[in-house]
Amino acid sequence: MSEFNHTVSDNLEPLDVRVDMLFCELELAVKWERPSLLFAIYSSEYVQEDVASLLENEIAGLGQRVVRFDSNGKEPTDLITGITNYSDTTNVVFFVKDLHWVHNKNGLNAYSVLNENYQFFIDNQIQIVFWLTEEEAVEFASSAPDCWNYRHKVIEFVDQPKAEQLLQHTLEAVWLSTGEQNDLAEDTDESIFLRESQLNDLPESEEATSMRGRLLLSLGILYWRRGNYNQADYYLKTALEVALVLQDKWFEAECFKAYALVKTSQGQLEEAINAYQQSIRLAPEQRFPWNSLGYLYANLDQNQDAMEAFRKALEQNPDDLVSWKGLGNAYLQLKDFGQALTAYQKAIDLAPEFADSYISLGNALFKMDRYRDAIETFKKATEVDSHTPDPWVGLGYIYRKLNCNEIAADAFLQAVGLDVSDARVWNELGNAHYLTDNFEGAIEAYQEAIKADRNFGWPFSNLALIYCQRNMYEEAVLLYKRSLTMFTNARDKVITWHRLGDVYRQLNDYEKALDAYKQADRIDLDYSLTNDALTFTADNRLPKTNISGSADTQNNCQDDTHRKPAIVALGKVSNSEYQVSIEPSWEKKFDRCSEGARNENNKSSEEVISDQVKRECEAPTMAEPFAIPQMRAPGSKELNELGHFYFEAGEYEKARLTFINAIELDPGNGWSYSNLALVHSLMDNLQEAITLYKKSLDLLKNDQEKAITWFRLGNAYRQNNDYRRAAAAYRQADELDPENALSLKRSNFELLSNISIG
Repeated sequence: MSEFNHTVSDNLEPLDVRVDMLFCELELAVKWERPSLLFAIYSSEYVQEDVASLLENEIAGLGQRVVRFDSNGKEPTDLITGITNYSDTTNVVFFVKDLHWVHNKNGLNAYSVLNENYQFFIDNQIQIVFWLTEEEAVEFASSAPDCWNYRHKVIEFVDQPKAEQLLQHTLEAVWLSTGEQNDLAEDTDESIFLRESQLNDLPESEEATSMRGRLLLSLGILYWRRGNYNQADYYLKTALEVALVLQDKWFEAECFKAYALVKTSQGQLEEAINAYQQSIRLAPEQRFPWNSLGYLYANLDQNQDAMEAFRKALEQNPDDLVSWKGLGNAYLQLKDFGQALTAYQKAIDLAPEFADSYISLGNALFKMDRYRDAIETFKKATEVDSHTPDPWVGLGYIYRKLNCNEIAADAFLQAVGLDVSDARVWNELGNAHYLTDNFEGAIEAYQEAIKADRNFGWPFSNLALIYCQRNMYEEAVLLYKRSLTMFTNARDKVITWHRLGDVYRQLNDYEKALDAYKQADRIDLDYSLTNDALTFTADNRLPKTNISGSADTQNNCQDDTHRKPAIVALGKVSNSEYQVSIEPSWEKKFDRCSEGARNENNKSSEEVISDQVKRECEAPTMAEPFAIPQMRAPGSKELNELGHFYFEAGEYEKARLTFINAIELDPGNGWSYSNLALVHSLMDNLQEAITLYKKSLDLLKNDQEKAITWFRLGNAYRQNNDYRRAAAAYRQADELDPENALSLKRSNFELLSNISIG
């Protein structure tokens, strides 16, 4: 081959220094208004993407924008035509790559066109970067010698890709769904169409194999996001075949990670575990697959294996909060409480302003019957993050268990005020009201639970209890029958069949009552309850402990605006109608509950409460074992909160990766895109920030949420010296949320108010 035929030289300057060489040449060309033809030689697509991204961010700082010319499928003359279509090229730097694809049936190729028209670049003072593989560079030098000889600089980027580059750059465009164009945010269907078209147009050549593999991997991820798991499975298996041809272990590891996501979504956890193990075998220094593997093991109750996986993740990064939380969960399931507390405390030490770690610690203390410590921990979580409902839910469960039902109702009411969409917490609020004889409040809460989730059976069943008290037996029968169509758990069905049998007895329909009791017995004899335990009392009321429906929760929280730009955990805006303040003197009320539990033998209140709880949990009328929300792998909400913590701590790269992970878990969450954009804006990656803000605006649901992001977008335009678009963005924010417009928003808007918008 030629001078470009070589492996990576130990004498190469560091990558960022070589990027600066290109940038300095462009900076001088812009300053002196002269043309600049630059050649960047690369051997890895992943390194090329990394370098192009770094260079584009530097160029944005000059007030220039990058226009990428996609050569795939173009006629040779389209290259010159595409550039001439820009009436004003003074603020544009062109990026051109994949020249070997540009050709026509008459044998004309891009190199000959460039050689004939190189004077065009000089006369029009074009600044252009040609991204060339080593083979393309040789072809360029021999087929377009005049243009090649006019070059201003040639820089080699023949570095081997790193695993982090594969993770961060190969798939980021797919996860973020922002498309390849700077000003275009494609949705999933458009992205699929584009990539399938590119795949069909690829020539059957060895040079195209790398691109084919990346397109197959991207399509597999996109079909997974759309929920078409069969197509995702097909594309990812094909991508794995290409990876074997390329002998690229990092690319193969990425394919296995994506394949694991598909299998997890299909509920095929053993296959998902195997895929993660393959990914780790190929790239053992990655910590993300270890964490994912740990949570899969935990879902299968293989807690010893989960513990080992999280330990491996911590070997890669001892400061990984997700790993410490997962390790604490595994220890807790193994009933190694001391180690669990140590792991959760480590997470708190690493991120004292991250509420999720306090919530996990509070859950562990609750399971250890250390109720006072759990209360204090959940209380601390509410101080750290006043917008997440989880600690209020935890407090509600504790007060329920201590039979302090009025305080429990207050806590659950606070939780639903922060997330009005959580049916299970509404149901718990109804239960707490029921236990304090506040039946109107219980009815309202159960109805809200039904509105929030019409496939959740317990509010139907619990509402039927109250209808029975009011002699509305026919209505109760309908509700019980409706709930039976929703339950999948044997215990839930047994309890409801018994309740239905009791209603039929009350209606003197003993034949149907007997059939209902038999239905309960057929499901599972172990769950059958004695008729005496379920009979109505004299006033036709079932024992109050028959309410149920506890389950794990999913939560969202609202934006909070500080003097410093605020990261938003999730974009739901709270319903203030349901927000209440917990009584400040809860300790006194708690003590009164404890004091009332003392018996004649003068046992301590903790002992008496423990005995009381034990009796309650063992009682056959208990509808469902009392439980706080189950611990799970961190979702989009938790990762947004973790990203918020990293952002506030100034660790922007960690925040960036965390928000990308949040988008992987929930591509439809607009706040993740907005938060990621804010990080990019503070890292001076303004073009990426603007694209992400636009994407988030397509996903955010209400005007208040969009107003915040329009305001952020205005700031990004302003940083980019694009004052016209900045003014338009501020005006959009002001129009969408005029009542709650921030003073900062107004001041920025007023600064730009003299700019007319065309």
